[in-house]
Amino acid sequence: MCARTAGTLPKPRLHNRGYLRIRVGGRDFTLGKPGTRQADERYKAILAAWAEGGGSLPDDFKFDKKPKKQKILKPTQHVPNPNQICVADLLCAAFVNVKEKSWRWYLLRRVAVCLEPYANLPAIEFGPRLFGQVVETMATTPMQATRNGEQVPPTKKYVREVSRKIKRLFAAAVAREELPPERLVALNSLEELPIEGAQRSKRVKPAKQDIVEATCAVLPPVFADLIRFIMLTGCRPSEATGMTPAMIEQDFYTGNEKIAIKGVVGQYSHENLRPLLPTNLPRPCR
Repeated sequence: MCARTAGTLPKPRLHNRGYLRIRVGGRDFTLGKPGTRQADERYKAILAAWAEGGGSLPDDFKFDKKPKKQKILKPTQHVPNPNQICVADLLCAAFVNVKEKSWRWYLLRRVAVCLEPYANLPAIEFGPRLFGQVVETMATTPMQATRNGEQVPPTKKYVREVSRKIKRLFAAAVAREELPPERLVALNSLEELPIEGAQRSKRVKPAKQDIVEATCAVLPPVFADLIRFIMLTGCRPSEATGMTPAMIEQDFYTGNEKIAIKGVVGQYSHENLRPLLPTNLPRPCR
């Protein structure tokens, strides 16, 4: 190694930990990582103090400490002004996470048609009075789809469903802190909806036994047995199609046999279900 020329400042050396270090007058100074702004500034400060001291550093030499910056808490997301949120903005936010042409998508389309006259109205001004007007107009306006060639108003069940969806739009806006909670409380204050103009849903009567048997005669055997099983037990189609042999339990006591189905409420007599079950049930499979 070449000897350092007298009257010159030593050059920084790379430490095995990856930072530059310089030794001047028997004192070690850490500069920082190579190529950084901090290392250059510290080396220039040592050079200036060394030249000013006539080839030696003052005993009280220290690096100037920069004042720590005060951390300012900033919101991660801008919360808009409630007065700038209109009814159309609530609809746009609802359509974002809805799959196109799903039943929720069609329901939102119906909600958009009902709220179209108030699209540019600030959502904070949409109260129980306007909500009641929307429901009443929807209940008395005939639907585009015809029944027996005539346009009829929607059913009360349908009007209630659309009304609940309108409330969910405002509930979602409250959850996003775009509207004050008082706006949702005001809409819920309208307990009785003005749906007198809507029609009642027609009661669906059960099919007669002879019609069911005539239909099962032309169906595949598996499908026909499934329909008979649903009629005899009263379980839902999803429960019947999701059954496995492990769900069927047979209890023998005092000479009476009963068959219970796990997940289905109630027990059913074996006289009804016995024709649909095999003589010797195999070992249950899960």
